[in-house]
Amino acid sequence: QVRLIAQEQNQAQIEIQDQINKFESKGKLARFLTGTNYGAIKNLKRQLEQNQLRIEQLQELQNQLSNQGDITIVQETIQALIRENTSLQEVIVAEEKTFGLFGWLFKLFVK
Repeated sequence: QVRLIAQEQNQAQIEIQDQINKFESKGKLARFLTGTNYGAIKNLKRQLEQNQLRIEQLQELQNQLSNQGDITIVQETIQALIRENTSLQEVIVAEEKTFGLFGWLFKLFVK
């Protein structure tokens, strides 16, 4: 189960990095006019929720384990996911604060 969750997390990492690259690749003028990439924010929020589900799955799994070595590995994985969620939340908050002259209009189309 831990391997499956780790594989899912690796795939999620690739998607998260793709979304962050969308923020970074947007030019300054485009960013000023349109604001941030609201679609990317929406996708990052979805990944944040998926990470939270993975944390809950790992916590349930941890409660079923008896081998201390396995418990330690699962605890470290949980802590890594919590750190990632914190970092991801900071990126989301920072991007949501990005000003765009017509950003409100583009935000309507994403919802």
